[in-house]
Amino acid sequence: LAMDRAREASRVAEEARLAEEQQQAEAAEARAKEAEAEAAAQLERLLSAKAASLPAEPDASDADVVTVQIRMPDGSRNGRRFLKSHPVQALFDYLDVNKLAVSGKYNLVTQYPRRVFTEGGTQTFNEAGLNQKQEAVFLENI
Repeated sequence: LAMDRAREASRVAEEARLAEEQQQAEAAEARAKEAEAEAAAQLERLLSAKAASLPAEPDASDADVVTVQIRMPDGSRNGRRFLKSHPVQALFDYLDVNKLAVSGKYNLVTQYPRRVFTEGGTQTFNEAGLNQKQEAVFLENI
């Protein structure tokens, strides 16, 4: 009889422990989903801000225009025109807004001479040496 009570108490304790673990796992999963949703909302806000700050594409006939061809890691190409006075950050914003790359996870590089451009810089295309009529950069994942 005492053994049966001990087994029953042990079974009840084990069930309570499993229920508590289940509850904790569900709470952790809910927190993770909430954090993921907040991160997605924050990314959307960031992309909206970048889209709003992205300068309009200038006409190709403008003398101060640079056409930038971006070579993607998969070999595809994307291009856009910018004024030489626009910041290089506008190119990063263009890539992010159009979801061509994951924000903060890539650099842009020129082939020769090798120059690396990172997101967040304040240089204009002219100051960065990207001042020819056409320039080519490669997107390099980091």
